[in-house]
Amino acid sequence: MTLGGSPEDIRAQYDQLVEILLPQLPPPSDAVESKDGEVEGIKYRLYTPKEASKKGPLPVAIWTHGGGWMTGDINSDDLLCRVVAEAVPSIIINVDYRLSPEFKVPTQLQDTLTVYKWVSSSIILSLADSPLSNTAILNAPKTGSPERGVLRRRPEQILQHRRLRGRCPGTSSGEPHRQRPK
Repeated sequence: MTLGGSPEDIRAQYDQLVEILLPQLPPPSDAVESKDGEVEGIKYRLYTPKEASKKGPLPVAIWTHGGGWMTGDINSDDLLCRVVAEAVPSIIINVDYRLSPEFKVPTQLQDTLTVYKWVSSSIILSLADSPLSNTAILNAPKTGSPERGVLRRRPEQILQHRRLRGRCPGTSSGEPHRQRPK
């Protein structure tokens, strides 16, 4: 199915698709706890595998739902976030970023980075044995997107991607790319 038309048309089509598919999904796993929260006005949902979290620190991943920055919400990838949290095991933080076209790109990335900064200063520091290098930014696969799938890079590396460089004021991507001396 291809979605098309105005943003309102696409959202309506997406909502219809979700309405049809949602009843076919399995129930959420009881092995994962979820808790909604908000940081600087950006909503998120935190998923924690119950048993694995009792054994010690877990890696943390920031998740951005699919939808081309225009459709979807914190509920869109709920089941998938639970599956990943349980299977990896890891803590998943699903960001409910503001959607376009009401909010222009790179607002969605900035929302995600706001949550990431909160995670890196709060959760990571409270898990002393879990270094920042264990953090990954995950995004739902988008056809043709060079950043689809799992990005196992630190944020400053991600922000230096040629398509993001200079587009996020207040971040390291807002500065010119600098080559490391050899």
